[in-house]
Amino acid sequence: MHEGLVERVRQLVDEQAPRDPEVAAIELDLLIARFGRTEIAAALAIVAPVEIAGLVRHGR
Repeated sequence: MHEGLVERVRQLVDEQAPRDPEVAAIELDLLIARFGRTEIAAALAIVAPVEIAGLVRHGR
């Protein structure tokens, strides 16, 4: 995993998304374009495992 990626995703989830979800979504799209879905999915699994489990459980 790229250095600093987990921290960047953590900042998006914890700080940016609650304040401005649209900006956070755009930033996430840019990170996916740069690093790929697999890397971002791995970072999200580290940062927000409970939230991901809830999405999977609810079929989103």
